[in-house]
Amino acid sequence: MSWKFHINELSKKLGRVIGIIYRLKKMNCPKSVLICIYSSLFQSQLCYGLMAWGSASKNLIEKLVLLQKKVVRIIANASYTANTKPLFKELDILNVWDLFDHQISCFMFDFDHGNLPEVFNSYFIKVKDTHSHNTRSAAQGKLSSKISANTFKHGNSMLQNKGVTTFNKIVDLKFYNNCKTRKNFSSNYKKFLITHYCGLGGWCGRGIEGGRIRTNQRHMGAGWGDTVFFLMIIFYF
Repeated sequence: MSWKFHINELSKKLGRVIGIIYRLKKMNCPKSVLICIYSSLFQSQLCYGLMAWGSASKNLIEKLVLLQKKVVRIIANASYTANTKPLFKELDILNVWDLFDHQISCFMFDFDHGNLPEVFNSYFIKVKDTHSHNTRSAAQGKLSSKISANTFKHGNSMLQNKGVTTFNKIVDLKFYNNCKTRKNFSSNYKKFLITHYCGLGGWCGRGIEGGRIRTNQRHMGAGWGDTVFFLMIIFYF
């Protein structure tokens, strides 16, 4: 399955959301409100079923990457040629690739903590269960990467393969063992991903700790709640 039809339809929906955000930006809508709309209308659709179609071909995913960069530049009031890495960090937004990585990582965290349905109990195999040798991977509780597949391309895109690769990466993170809940891990891993959004010597905006943009409702300007709702009805539905 190529997911071409799904991604094409998703691109149309996201394009309409970009139109909403662009019009609101022209009306001097506060940045905090634009981020709220991005989260509720753009990112929510982008993340729906992402674990299933996120392994589609790079050419298909790039269509969504370009749309996401476009909306991020609009929210940040940047030029259409601006480097988006510092903008993603300033707005505290994960790019498409990292959203996919983040979802799989949270899924594997749930697997490791026994929070998934029983059907997934035998989906992944610990290294320590494949042999009796006292190896480093076995001691660290890592997963076995010996997954059988009919083709190399299909094997790389399988959740069983990506899940193993992802888990063996996140289990080495310093904060992993300190995270007792999925929410705690999700928050820490997002921070970890966003801190890598700057090139060497590049400007990174206000960063995670220094000046995170708040997006809760009380930061909206007076009267903007009704205006946003009205425009959402007109332009989106």
